[in-house]
Amino acid sequence: MIIIRDGTFSVPFYYGDLTMKLELKNIQYSKFASQETACYEAKLYVDGKPLALVGNQGHGGCDYQYSLNDQNIDDKLRDINKYLSTLPKMKSKFHYGDGEMTTHEFTVDLELWCGEELNKWINSKKLKRILKKGSMILDSDGDLFYWKHFIPSDTIRKHHPKSIVLNDLPFEKALDVFMSKDPDVFCNE
Repeated sequence: MIIIRDGTFSVPFYYGDLTMKLELKNIQYSKFASQETACYEAKLYVDGKPLALVGNQGHGGCDYQYSLNDQNIDDKLRDINKYLSTLPKMKSKFHYGDGEMTTHEFTVDLELWCGEELNKWINSKKLKRILKKGSMILDSDGDLFYWKHFIPSDTIRKHHPKSIVLNDLPFEKALDVFMSKDPDVFCNE
């Protein structure tokens, strides 16, 4: 379960008897400065308390994690990474130069988790903007379509009876559907 609130993403984790709630807050993202990786900075909260400043400069290097309270956070980061590594592997598809698509699996760590949370944050902003002024559907073939102006759901269903209107879904569900497709096709920010 992911809870999305004003740029804050909250995910409760359970590791043995340990319950860990990770959140990214105060997310700042710069598309123009993102070259090979996403240029961002955010505060990582663990169990409601600030732990680290996390981010990436956008030049292709690894993410950084700096303590917010001048304490050694290495043990806590190790615990977080240990838990995240027990999650199901993340799958990602790549197109190579020959056009062949290949799927790779990655073990989840804090850097990958932060990247995914950043993607959710960016795409939630895109989707909110689309749904605020327009309408979006998932048609019976599994393709997303949207209109830049709002169309009432009953009107959409007359023309697309087997479609799912994203405007009618709870936002978290609509975001899941939106992110399962290629959101960049819809929004060129």
